[in-house]
Amino acid sequence: MIKIAYRIPGWLVPTPVLLTFLAVPYLHLVLLGMGEKMALVLAVGIAAILAGGLVAGRRRIYGWLDRTVRIVERIDPRQWLYLVLGLGLILRICWAGIYKASLQSDFAIYFDLARGLVERRAYGGDGAYLAYWPPGLPLFLAPLIAVFGPETWIPLLGNLLITALAIVLTARLADGLRSVLVARMAPLLVAIWPANIMSAGLASKEQLLIPLLIGVVLSFLRCRERGSSGYLLLTGVLSGMAALTQPSFILIPVLLVLGEILATGRVRAPLRHSLFVMLGLALVVSPWVWRNYRLLGDLVMISTNGGDVLYRANNPRATGTYTVRGEVELQGLDELERNRRGSELAREWIRRNPRQFLRLAFRKLIAYHGDDNMGAYETLRRGLGIGGTRLIISKILSTGYWMLIWMLILLGWLRNPSAYHRLALSIPLLFFICQMAIDSVYESGSRHHVPFSGLLAMAAALAFERRPLHLDPDR
Repeated sequence: MIKIAYRIPGWLVPTPVLLTFLAVPYLHLVLLGMGEKMALVLAVGIAAILAGGLVAGRRRIYGWLDRTVRIVERIDPRQWLYLVLGLGLILRICWAGIYKASLQSDFAIYFDLARGLVERRAYGGDGAYLAYWPPGLPLFLAPLIAVFGPETWIPLLGNLLITALAIVLTARLADGLRSVLVARMAPLLVAIWPANIMSAGLASKEQLLIPLLIGVVLSFLRCRERGSSGYLLLTGVLSGMAALTQPSFILIPVLLVLGEILATGRVRAPLRHSLFVMLGLALVVSPWVWRNYRLLGDLVMISTNGGDVLYRANNPRATGTYTVRGEVELQGLDELERNRRGSELAREWIRRNPRQFLRLAFRKLIAYHGDDNMGAYETLRRGLGIGGTRLIISKILSTGYWMLIWMLILLGWLRNPSAYHRLALSIPLLFFICQMAIDSVYESGSRHHVPFSGLLAMAAALAFERRPLHLDPDR
């Protein structure tokens, strides 16, 4: 057998781990009113203590983890998957049944766009623009609305389907690591993820992206196992669906090629694979590009909101997260001009204000890593006007689980470092870091890491595996 020299960078795992350990305390100390400099000093200390404590006490922690999963090993794999699937669906139904939140902001817009596809056979218009919003989620919701009508529970039904798919695909992807425990624990971590449970009633594009990204990685690995170009085409099709849902994922083929080159040290085969992936992506995206050209008279890849978002994230009024408008008002412009003008203003501001740009980039990284509260905030606070104890407990539960995931990832990396060089884990981490880099330039927020829930759950589940998983060049 030819020995392959793996070149996955050593910082791929600890960098996002340490950023999360830093960002969570820093963000919450600032929210409590502490100055940014003092909060940074304390957050660095907390991150160091937490990381050091996990490293020093890892053997004892591994003992606790081993004892918690002994019962899991005795359950039949199929029965376990059904149990996890039922648990995930029941938790979401119960949450949505108790907290029947009305859709607000982007969630209401995406639902209305889906409704327009069914009732008017048109996308956008009437103040929603023709291509301002990416169409992935409305295209997913439209068939449900066509069958059941524009009922308020349609987003819940869609999220139940998404959850079931995410759990099953996570189990299939985890099977590739040849670890019974990872294949059992990864779907469980997906099923009980608090922030996603609390998003059950929302028309959230981030939820749709969870199974799409898992499917991309799974189909790509199946191609490497079986040598079938059909799986590469499927990878491209799923990548195109993800790009129509979130335009930044148009970069998926590039990241797949990069990951494969880093993993194998070869160039020719990854480039050949990328051609099939890009063909599959083009089959999905090109009809939408043609539709945009026909209606707008200009080449718009997916959506026209990129320039607007870029400017609102890079101007004297920018905070690092969502703001209603920048210093220059763009609202009155048509969507093409708004996109073009926003890009020009943003690039000019970045060129003239490099220090402010870097300061904002730091704040954006903090916002990306610092909490996992989208479901709690959008359902309770914005959807129902609920604050106080229930909101605080929901936020603590969500962000605490987010921290737990990254603690498990660090423990898994320390326990099975070579396993993270496999494409099944290294490519998801490349996806996550790429989105992190994009968020450091554009608007950021915790909702942007939600699509990686399933992939991160698999990386975290590796902490439960007692056996060393030796490096497998074919994976």
